Amino acid sequence: MAGGQVVFDLDSGRGVLVGLRTVSATVTPPCRARGVRLTGAGVYAVVGPDVTQLVDSTIDLDTLAPSPLLRRIRDGGAQCDDFGELIVALCCRFEVDPRVLRAESALQRGASCPDAAAAAGVNRRKLVPLFRRHVGINPKAYQRLVRFAGAMAALRHSSDQPIAAIAAEHRYADQAHLTREVRQLTEVTPARLACLPPGPVNHLPVDGTTR
Repeated sequence: MAGGQVVFDLDSGRGVLVGLRTVSATVTPPCRARGVRLTGAGVYAVVGPDVTQLVDSTIDLDTLAPSPLLRRIRDGGAQCDDFGELIVALCCRFEVDPRVLRAESALQRGASCPDAAAAAGVNRRKLVPLFRRHVGINPKAYQRLVRFAGAMAALRHSSDQPIAAIAAEHRYADQAHLTREVRQLTEVTPARLACLPPGPVNHLPVDGTTR
């Protein structure tokens, strides 16, 4: 499976976080269990950047969740409220490095990568692996996506604004630069995006429709 699972064995009282892409197996003898499926982002929220180490493996919940909560679940048979509290407790474990948060905020405001590194209080060489570890891409790629998202929103919601003006507003060198970027990331032209009716900016035309 692409995500993970939190599974609680009601007979043995053991709970585990099942890692990404773990192969399913038949339990013998059968046992009573309760669980919830997590997306990849959900597993990331529990274990942080080390999520890739959980491919085809498990972690005991005893090492992740508060002991009083686990005892309550064992005694009560994983009632809905208690199980929901367990998921919340697990997903609140990981905290993003504050330096990454400062850099990300600066990039969202349109800062350059060197300026984002300065805002984070580290040099650019140190920021790049730190940012990639927490976000999944490097600061330059993130900056590119932030700029593109702003331009795409303008194209979708400001059909009367010249594309050249949108390019200048969102820090593209010229209209041709914006056109190349849009075609590379969406496989359509800025003019095609501008003709679409207003809607969610993350929905792009596919086969003449918006999905």
